[in-house]
Amino acid sequence: MGYLFASQDARTSEVFWRLAEVMGALGIRLYCCSSEMIDDVASGRIAVAYNVLGSYAWVRSDVQEKVAIIQPHDFTTVMLRTALIPAASAQPDLAGLFVDHLIRVTWTGTPPGNARFPQIQPLILRKDAALRPIQLGPGLLVYLDRLKRAAFLRAWESAILQR
Repeated sequence: MGYLFASQDARTSEVFWRLAEVMGALGIRLYCCSSEMIDDVASGRIAVAYNVLGSYAWVRSDVQEKVAIIQPHDFTTVMLRTALIPAASAQPDLAGLFVDHLIRVTWTGTPPGNARFPQIQPLILRKDAALRPIQLGPGLLVYLDRLKRAAFLRAWESAILQR
């Protein structure tokens, strides 16, 4: 997820690489997981976490009093959770039931309104120009190319690790 968000941020913002250099100069800590970043912000071990999955932070009732979740005003990269059922699926009805299950456990909560992931409506996306959903399409394949990925990671390591 980190690679996906970083590559999409680089596509979206002209200042991505400068931000990476600044974070690198400040002695950035690298993490594998959003949960570990959230834990360290909540405990005070770090002051800021960047590119945390917001939905993970919003459902952490143990950190609600300790952490402020901020969506940047210039742009916020949004990952839309997506499920596909192939047209040639051997059991499309069963797959459909599974998708229904995912929707039920993800967007309904007890008590009502306590959903695990926020719903993002198309109208909200049109009104809030800062929300930049990652578009599903051939453009996502660009950074899966082995050479493109290697070049991106070299540039990222240079900026972050300042070698």
